[in-house]
Amino acid sequence: MEIMAAHRIPYAATISVGFPEDLTMKIKRAAALRGTRFLHCLTPCTAGWKIPENLSPKVAVAAVETNIFPLYEIINGTDFTLTHNSKGLPVETYLSLQGRYKHLTEKEIKEIQMETDRLWSDLQAKAAKKNS
Repeated sequence: MEIMAAHRIPYAATISVGFPEDLTMKIKRAAALRGTRFLHCLTPCTAGWKIPENLSPKVAVAAVETNIFPLYEIINGTDFTLTHNSKGLPVETYLSLQGRYKHLTEKEIKEIQMETDRLWSDLQAKAAKKNS
């Protein structure tokens, strides 16, 4: 997303199949604009992520609610808007649902949490700039 922002494209946003209303709104917004538009979509891969098909929606929601995959928009590369205030759940909530992360140690999960918290804080600061 930072690359899209750096190129100052008219519209970039993250979307998730776990939040269909947000996804629909952003697709409509992107379609109404002229110029380059970019949508980064999180869609769980049941085979690759080693999750049962019935958990796919839960995993998509957990990615957002843990701030692993925050939902936001960037207008013209400078105006960041958070479109969902996450519950701030621990990243382990998301990681533990997937077989592909079973090998992670507590230390590694803690490091992922710290990096996720840092990135979330950075994103919040960018969104706050718009409102100041």
